[in-house]
Amino acid sequence: MSTSPFQSHIVYLSHGSQKFYDQTMFSCMTLLWLLISQGRTDIQMVIYTDRADKAPHHPLIKTIEIDPATLKSYRGRFDYVHRIKHCVLLRASQELTGAVLYVDCDTRWLALPDQALNRLTQNHAGHAPPCCMHEIDGAFGPHHFPDYHRYLNECINELRAQGISHPEQVLNWNAGAIGLPQGQSAFFEDALRISDFLFTRVKPRNWVEQFAWSLVGCDRYQMFALGDCLHHYWGYSYEAPIYLQRFFASLPQGLSVEALAQTCATHEWDRASLIEIQQQTKHIWIRRWLKFKNSLRKRRLERAIQREKLK
Repeated sequence: MSTSPFQSHIVYLSHGSQKFYDQTMFSCMTLLWLLISQGRTDIQMVIYTDRADKAPHHPLIKTIEIDPATLKSYRGRFDYVHRIKHCVLLRASQELTGAVLYVDCDTRWLALPDQALNRLTQNHAGHAPPCCMHEIDGAFGPHHFPDYHRYLNECINELRAQGISHPEQVLNWNAGAIGLPQGQSAFFEDALRISDFLFTRVKPRNWVEQFAWSLVGCDRYQMFALGDCLHHYWGYSYEAPIYLQRFFASLPQGLSVEALAQTCATHEWDRASLIEIQQQTKHIWIRRWLKFKNSLRKRRLERAIQREKLK
């Protein structure tokens, strides 16, 4: 672990396609302007990415490139894309000094997360360490992730064998943000192991990483919500990339990173434009096609899991 002058690190994962690079750029710029405008130099952004050339350059931003082979290995034997997040956060907890706060790239900062970071950097000796996640999505039940609820009720001994002492206490925390104090790599190691264990056991499979983090966090940490300093627009996962592509295309060429940061931070987020994109016939058909392709991918995954179970 290298030494660093920064007390805290805001970590991003940016990979795959232009839409994720655009979202990361916008989120980083909203945070950078808050730091610049307040004369702050104690927080560093760290972007783990497969395209370092797509990341912004500034003294408060560090880029760590992930090569294709490593990225593929992070996805695991079932090619689970959200497993990359587990591996990158484990790596960040080992490589960075100070508190680590990960945020999804489909976000924009409304205020600095000082309250959360202060709590993560305080001395917690003698107490369970704090863990920050975005917000509570709800309690698992018949109408909220029913298969996870079933598993919690019927397979509690399996979870205890995985090191979760009190599975009955778990709440579903949104993993759009995850923050831990320095030296908590065990959290990410355990969450990765439990996520791999659960992946073939519960559905929907694409939320297993959040389930694993919630299990480990609620079992061993003082959980708290990040608060309203961050806007997480995950409900517009199709529309927002189109919106941001148009936004960046409208900007004049040659803006400095500081000017770009101010432009992004002061941009008035236009929900009406997102809804307009959502309602256009062209995009309705594209979303249907993408949903169909995703259903085929899920079927292939289920066949792979069944073959694995028959071995």
